[in-house]
Amino acid sequence: GTSICPPMVVFQRYIASVSGDDHGYLKLYELQADWISQAPLTQVLPKYKCQVTTTTSTTTQQQQDTTRIAAMTTVDHITPSSSSTQAAEDRLDYIILATCEGDVHIVQVFDEKEPRLVHSFNTQLLNVVSVACWMETNRIHIAIGTKSGIIDEWKISPDWQYEMRVWKGSFHTPLHSLVAVPMGKNTHRLSACISQRPRMGLALQSSTVEVLNRSKIRADWKEDDVLLSLTDYCQWPEAGREWQRAADTGEGVAFGSNLLCRVGESSWAAALADGSVGVLASFHGSSSSWGVMPYARQATLSYPAIGMGVLDLPNGPHLACCLRGGTIYCLSIDYNEDDGEASSSIPVFLPPFEGEEDDFEFLHGFAAGNIIMKGTGGVSYGALRTENMPIVVYSGEGGIMEVFACGLLSSVNPDIEKQVVMWQMLENGTVQMLVEKLREMDDGAKLLEDILWSKAREECRGKD
Repeated sequence: GTSICPPMVVFQRYIASVSGDDHGYLKLYELQADWISQAPLTQVLPKYKCQVTTTTSTTTQQQQDTTRIAAMTTVDHITPSSSSTQAAEDRLDYIILATCEGDVHIVQVFDEKEPRLVHSFNTQLLNVVSVACWMETNRIHIAIGTKSGIIDEWKISPDWQYEMRVWKGSFHTPLHSLVAVPMGKNTHRLSACISQRPRMGLALQSSTVEVLNRSKIRADWKEDDVLLSLTDYCQWPEAGREWQRAADTGEGVAFGSNLLCRVGESSWAAALADGSVGVLASFHGSSSSWGVMPYARQATLSYPAIGMGVLDLPNGPHLACCLRGGTIYCLSIDYNEDDGEASSSIPVFLPPFEGEEDDFEFLHGFAAGNIIMKGTGGVSYGALRTENMPIVVYSGEGGIMEVFACGLLSSVNPDIEKQVVMWQMLENGTVQMLVEKLREMDDGAKLLEDILWSKAREECRGKD
């Protein structure tokens, strides 16, 4: 995400967040399987907290206590060093945090232990807005992006003893988000969402997605004080696979928009400020051929998305895109072009808020993903199981978070959907209300002209 929205991540069995007043803390929230069948909980405390502070020696203690985490991402499949004393089977891998002041913190997360800060360093950058992370040749690589358009790539030693800058460059225009996508063994592409410079007659800036040629950048970058012009290293999308804009009049930067997120092994998604959302991918196994995925993988939402995430559902992966009011659009993601053209219909889930005074008026952040819920044995919810439960997380003013699950996300077949709907109607009193209405209905009611409703009223009255 961006620094406009407090970062949140659904990470294996935890919800990782830095929302609220404690911006110098990483908070890990755990979900219990039996919560599915219980009434909504009013308050849940984080299972673990890990404090991170700035690494610069000139910062005062007061500034250290208010260090703001601007961006967060996760990385897995890191081989622990030989000096590590932690068992690999207890490790859930790593969370990477970046602060506005350019500090980078690597936190090791465990299954049932306190998270541990394993490495920190300062990049000497300010106004950080995004961070990307990946593995190459058993070394962790981290790319930091700033509001002014600077990207700074670093690599960390396997034993966490030192870090080294790989290259540094700038787009010389605002940068919003970064994502790293695998391109084969030990090769990753780096994609950036940036603002384009205003064109003639337009006062507002529009946004675009770029892909960098990291190999050429590394070859040309020689000295720490050199700031390469990254516009010289952008790779063009494949012909016919270019991003289609919702409008060609410029749209400005909407709240929380201009996002990138990883979708699959070689694909990623973008949500721009004009409301357009799409899935991009590499083609033909090439490191230079890329573009919008075929089979209608781009859509235009009613408003810009403030957050998105991938939900692993029984009928395939979906990209959940959330608007500022809480409406969620679920776009189907098809990784196999041979399966044919996917359905153009997009399920829409309305905000689950009750409309009371203490509910969200506008959201400040959103996350989506699958989580392993804590508890003995799995609990079913529709066709979903708590061992791999798809959830959505909303955050609002004051750092409040609300977590929701929806059995209708299963969408396996009509029978399953009917069971879920009937279960919910029984639970919330809808069935009882319908029975009472039918019992009181007059004989001349137009609805009773339908034989089905007429028989239903007879059955309801027969229960007296």
